[in-house]
Amino acid sequence: MNGRGTGLAVRLLIGAATALVVVLVCSLFDLRLALPLPLALGLAAGAIAWWVHVGVDHADQLHSPPLDLDVDYALPHAQDQRVRRLEETIHGAGPRRRMTTGALVRELEGLAAARGVHLDLPRRSGPDGPEAVPVDRAALHRHLRQLAAADEERLP
Repeated sequence: MNGRGTGLAVRLLIGAATALVVVLVCSLFDLRLALPLPLALGLAAGAIAWWVHVGVDHADQLHSPPLDLDVDYALPHAQDQRVRRLEETIHGAGPRRRMTTGALVRELEGLAAARGVHLDLPRRSGPDGPEAVPVDRAALHRHLRQLAAADEERLP
């Protein structure tokens, strides 16, 4: 046991022993006490004594941190308009969402064209030309890694 648990166990034993002594002393004077009540009171007194000794944990801080009004608070990748647009499109590219998978595929194609990267985005033929096929999570991660690798190669 750790130090806090040992202290609690010792205080509970002392409280229980004190309750047993009180019951034995009372029985010497022909005063009968039922054992559960003094025992419960002794255990409660031991727990309270431990709690007073250890104390309670205090909160880390009682007030909120100061508000940062600096305009450059955003991470560098979030300052890029294209990245934010892609994040919004990814968030909305799901069933029953405002943005469609087609918008996500068009955004990925635009980013790939700007970086000179070829992404293997699946298409299916439709009545009005090729349509975008839904992109699953694994394919999306693969495409984003390809775009990030192309972006890192362009950095000096």
